[in-house]
Amino acid sequence: MITVDIYVPYSNQTYDFTLEETASISELIEEIVPAICAKEQWPIPGCMDELTLFCPAYQRGLCRTQSLADQAVVSGQRLILC
Repeated sequence: MITVDIYVPYSNQTYDFTLEETASISELIEEIVPAICAKEQWPIPGCMDELTLFCPAYQRGLCRTQSLADQAVVSGQRLILC
């Protein structure tokens, strides 16, 4: 498990998450989005296939089929949900 900050431009908010580093980015997005929507009292989007996590430290989007560990994301990094 690693702890990361996830920034959401839509709300201009940053959220702390502890995530399983071996789960795929797709699985993590399906975990992150409902948690943020519940906190902010937003409806959960029907399709999350177009969302991605961007890693400013590496200046690239993370591959949805790979894990955080596969892409060298470590605890303390900031990710952007977009």
